[in-house]
Amino acid sequence: FGKNSICDIYYKIYGDDILYFNLNYEQFLFPFTGKFKLPKTKISKQKQINFCWGNHFKEYLSAGGVIHKNLVVSGRPYSEAILMLRDNSHEIKKNICLKYNLEPKKKIVFVALTDSLAFYSEEKIKKIVAFGGSLDGLLIQQNHDKKTIHKLIQVFKHLEKNPRFLQYQFIFKPHPTVSIKMYNQLFKKNNFSLPKNILLVQDEDPIKILLSSDYLLTNYSTLIVDALTVDKTVICFNHNKNLDYLWWVDFSDDFVNTADELIGSLEKNF
Repeated sequence: FGKNSICDIYYKIYGDDILYFNLNYEQFLFPFTGKFKLPKTKISKQKQINFCWGNHFKEYLSAGGVIHKNLVVSGRPYSEAILMLRDNSHEIKKNICLKYNLEPKKKIVFVALTDSLAFYSEEKIKKIVAFGGSLDGLLIQQNHDKKTIHKLIQVFKHLEKNPRFLQYQFIFKPHPTVSIKMYNQLFKKNNFSLPKNILLVQDEDPIKILLSSDYLLTNYSTLIVDALTVDKTVICFNHNKNLDYLWWVDFSDDFVNTADELIGSLEKNF
């Protein structure tokens, strides 16, 4: 219900004649966002109905002033939707392979980093802090994310001529807020050209890529939850265990930091 959002505009037109359902909080909540994600308007606190994965979300919103009757613990319907899509995964993979000229018999690795914070400008971070975010926490996580991306580029550079590496096909999809142009600039800065077995894609449904893949390679994306839902192997890259609030990464199948560890993990989890 932020100023000039869709909900805000509709409410100005129709008032209480429409029920508004909020799914925005159906995500893991980072401690460094502080009060940034809390509902702030009277309408969002008193009129909007909020679906919560569990009590953690419910308590968070309740503490933020949302009235109790508007908080519904629903579980995670998104997981059920993904399971329904899985029944059609063969056709989904076929279409993905045709679209991107992939070999259906080769293993596919879906590279999905939580990378938007790494590309945030100083101005963007200041805005988040102004609305209740923690500056120190944001900077710690941003610095870690930047190093993770740089480290992954170095891993790919090291592996690009390795015949073991070339046995796999990689689909690298940035966060929707991060453009391919941003990554191409980063690749150029690191003197790196994508090898033929790594595709950089933008406008593709991540769940369709996940269902088409054999592995998920990520830093801490909540796609981990989706991957586990549909029995995909999860490899976590460059995880800092000191960032213990990223607790869902603990459910990954493997943790890797180097090029050799990555290849070894792919082969081990064949």
